[in-house]
Amino acid sequence: MFLGMDIYSWIAAIVIALIVTFLPITLPFKIVLAMVAMACFYFGRKYYHNHKNSGAETPSMSSAESEALASGILKALGGKDNIVKVDYCATRLRFEVHSYASVDEAAAKAAGAEGVIRPAKNACQMVIKGDVQAVYDALRKQL
Repeated sequence: MFLGMDIYSWIAAIVIALIVTFLPITLPFKIVLAMVAMACFYFGRKYYHNHKNSGAETPSMSSAESEALASGILKALGGKDNIVKVDYCATRLRFEVHSYASVDEAAAKAAGAEGVIRPAKNACQMVIKGDVQAVYDALRKQL
C-alpha cells in the first residue's frame, strides 16, 4: 500500500480523474461524480480496514488471569527481593534482577510467559501474549 491506499483505490482514482478531466461533461455532473467517488473511497477504505485488522487486536486478559500470570512470573524470578526494577514494552516485561541464577525459565513458561530473554547478566525479559500493561499493573501491586 502506498499512502494508505491499496492498488484498487489507485486504479479507481486514476480512472475517475481521467473521466472528469477529459470527457466533455457538464460541471454539475462532474461534482456529482466526484461526490460518488469520495463516498466509494470512504466506505471502501472503512470496510477494508475493518476486515483487514479485525484479528489484530491484542487479546485482553481478565484481572484474575493477569494477577495469576504476574504471581507466577514473580515466583519464577526468585521472589520480589530479587527484582530491582520492572518496566514493560508492547510485548515484554523487562526486569533488572539482583541474582541472575535465581531466574527459572521453565517456571516462567509454566506460569504463562511465551519466552524468556536474557540480554545482560542482571536483566531478564519475559515475552507475554496478551495485555502486557495489565500484567505489569498486577505485578506492581504485588511488589
